[in-house]
Amino acid sequence: MASRQHGAVSRRQLLALGFTRDAIDHRLATGRLHVVTRGVYAVGRKDLSPEGRWMAALLGCGEGAYLSHRSAAALLRIGEEREGVVEVSIRRRGEHHRQGIKVHSRPSLPSHD
Repeated sequence: MASRQHGAVSRRQLLALGFTRDAIDHRLATGRLHVVTRGVYAVGRKDLSPEGRWMAALLGCGEGAYLSHRSAAALLRIGEEREGVVEVSIRRRGEHHRQGIKVHSRPSLPSHD
């Protein structure tokens, strides 16, 4: 069985590192980057480890997103994640729809938490 990797990166991060849009598109076309969700890519191979899926979900939900609920329990090895669903909390209101991600809006959550 092939080993799974952890690497997920956002388009925003790649642009900040100096990659051009054409360079990103080239890496997508040649299989060095794989779309996980809009604006988030797996590096090198399509399959991600649980940690990679969690990172991809956080990157997809934007700054201030936190792993939460069952996903956080799985990270801490004190519970199990629901199959195929990453749970994320954000400190802003609004509906967020991403396949495989359950977003909990928690605008009252203090930033230090």
